[in-house]
Amino acid sequence: MGLRLSGAVADAGEHELVTLGAGDRQIGLGWKGRLPDPALVGSTATYRDVLPDVDLVVTVHRTGYEQSFVVRSRAGLAQVARLVLPVRSGKLAAVSDGAGALVFKDKAGTEVGRTHPAQMWDAAVAPGSLEHVRRAPVAVKAAAAGAGRTSLELIPDKAFLARQDLQFPVTIDPPTALNPVFDAFVQTDYASDQSGSVDLKLGYSDDGGARTARSYLKFDTTGVWDQTITDATLNLWEYHSWSCRLASWEARRTGDVGSWMLLLCGRLGEHRDHPGAAERFGWPLVVVEPGA
Repeated sequence: MGLRLSGAVADAGEHELVTLGAGDRQIGLGWKGRLPDPALVGSTATYRDVLPDVDLVVTVHRTGYEQSFVVRSRAGLAQVARLVLPVRSGKLAAVSDGAGALVFKDKAGTEVGRTHPAQMWDAAVAPGSLEHVRRAPVAVKAAAAGAGRTSLELIPDKAFLARQDLQFPVTIDPPTALNPVFDAFVQTDYASDQSGSVDLKLGYSDDGGARTARSYLKFDTTGVWDQTITDATLNLWEYHSWSCRLASWEARRTGDVGSWMLLLCGRLGEHRDHPGAAERFGWPLVVVEPGA
């Protein structure tokens, strides 16, 4: 994947925080200001107090990374009314998708990375589903800043920042991904593109508000073209469930979208965990076997 994070930088100039990809497909996300030594916990690097009471957090995952600003106090909210991130796209073209996201395309016009519409939320979560119950959009503006460079401006919702019932920390999240196998979830209380999220959601929950979620996965079937498929198994990691009620998942093929796409949805009934998965991995591994 070719991902590299910055270490400590003492001066207040512009620095490259993250580089992702290689060659013509490399992109870089910068930061204007000093950077402390990051605190590393698992796959997450936290640059503490890049602004007063504001941490810059980068989490690495299998398709790229997520970057967010974590505001630890009400005093820190004054620091995030406007955030500017320099983006180096090199030989990639950085263009707006018309819905508040920045899309990176190579010379052939192929999308190789994107920032989906940013959001912000506070620390209040529904106790069962762990959904963030207070969320707001973050406006994103992109402006050319020279050859192969773009200035990405984040403007958090002022009304949300002014709420007196906020629970801290508050997170401002513009995630970035590069070259993923497409997957996304849709949910009744989300209006934004979640193809850059590291989670898939499915089923129904009614704590902190009623919501239904479905997930879509798209597979590149080039390698099995013109072959006879007699059996297929889809393995998914489940790390949280809002309810202990027994349930199962269904996988369905959707309509023609250029390749084939699988829809995951929740269904009440018998729940089958992969035998021994909890003992081997610490989390249940659910196996969905769609018909051939």
